[in-house]
Amino acid sequence: ELTTFYEQLAFHLMVILMRITKLPMQDIFRVQISAWIRSLMISEHRRKQYLVPRRSELLQVEEGFSQATIDGKRFQGAYVIDPVPGIHFEVAVLDFSSLYPSIIKTRNLSYETTNCIHPECQKNALPNTPYWGCTKKMGIFAYVVGFLRDVRVKYFKQLSGDKSIPKEDRQTAKVMASALKVFINGAYGVFGSPVFPLFCLRVAESTTAIGRFSIQSTIEKATQMGIKVLYGDSDSVFLLHPTADQVDELIKWSEKKLDLDLELEKTYQFLALSDRKKNYIGVKKGSGEVDIKGLLAKKHNTPEFIKMKFTEVQQILQSILDMDSFTLNRDKIIKIIKDTNRLIGVPPEKGGFNIEAYAINVGLKKKIKDYVKTMPQHVKAAKMLPKEEIDQLEPGDFINYVKTRSKEGVKPVTLATLVDIDHTKYKEMVKSTFEQLLDALGINYEEILGVKKLTSFFG
Repeated sequence: ELTTFYEQLAFHLMVILMRITKLPMQDIFRVQISAWIRSLMISEHRRKQYLVPRRSELLQVEEGFSQATIDGKRFQGAYVIDPVPGIHFEVAVLDFSSLYPSIIKTRNLSYETTNCIHPECQKNALPNTPYWGCTKKMGIFAYVVGFLRDVRVKYFKQLSGDKSIPKEDRQTAKVMASALKVFINGAYGVFGSPVFPLFCLRVAESTTAIGRFSIQSTIEKATQMGIKVLYGDSDSVFLLHPTADQVDELIKWSEKKLDLDLELEKTYQFLALSDRKKNYIGVKKGSGEVDIKGLLAKKHNTPEFIKMKFTEVQQILQSILDMDSFTLNRDKIIKIIKDTNRLIGVPPEKGGFNIEAYAINVGLKKKIKDYVKTMPQHVKAAKMLPKEEIDQLEPGDFINYVKTRSKEGVKPVTLATLVDIDHTKYKEMVKSTFEQLLDALGINYEEILGVKKLTSFFG
């Protein structure tokens, strides 16, 4: 039954992944992605009539490394620059299309081509690394990842946005593009894992090193062009109101100098950056869609009244176009959060929320009688239900409960009243939901509560 939605989309996806990985159905959903990649790589070796190297042979190539140092060695990851905190408008986000897979393909990264045996290839230095790439033959890893990357970018990704085809076909293409992205983006990492049969630290290390070089070079180029760079995040750069000609120039420069596809992913009409990395709020120009990254927003078990107020804040963010509208709407956002705290426990007839709006929904992972050593809050609440209801509960059923001031700290929502509500606990939940969002907007949560900073007492 789980495979029947969208005309058996999940089943078709499994079949396609089986074809790619050469794994049977009973394995494709049971093993990790590293096993998918291992199966595909070994299959390609056999198809090309290549010998599959022994692990010991590959370890010998890692000159100067003992098994112990290899197990302990780590390679540096992606490059993320410090954001410029504050409120910004007309911010263009340029993104490298499938950055790591593109690097693997264009730089010909594979265990047999990175630091290959040809003396003349040593002139083909890999940027930001002590290694070189082969110029005489294509590596098997570069071939496999490059093919899957091109199928994703040049076929499925384009198909997913083609409005001339049925919606179901676009959805299928979108899922395929996402699945292939997970597959190819995870591919480089397995080569840095000592337990992977084709372990080759040079490949993993070179991939991320060239990625850092590409982002750093793009930031330097943008700065030379007089564009202010607000943020850089793994495979994208945030530029403060560049012109269309400047964006076009950067894209052409990337294709020529880096051999990588750089594209304008989106433009934010409004962007709020905090001083934390990977933590921002952006409103897309045109659609008004709100991007919230690295924030504790709406989880499935968040009480409904908090979700409702969070949605109100999102709607306000969509109307921010300049600093004047931000200043006006900033006060509205503060008022919403203050009112949310003030109305906790207040009856609906006085502007508050009904008891169901406080419900926290958590699913059972096993039968009630099997919870012996540990007793999670939702299980405590479930045990307060009438016996006939408890007997009907099965793993997967959701328990709706509220946080109370009682000794147990919880009650099933069906047995609770507004008098039982633990105001402090719910105010903490409001804070955890909104605090990081407010941080990006430059609003201190303590000030919302009326707590002044020490610095406010001094001039």
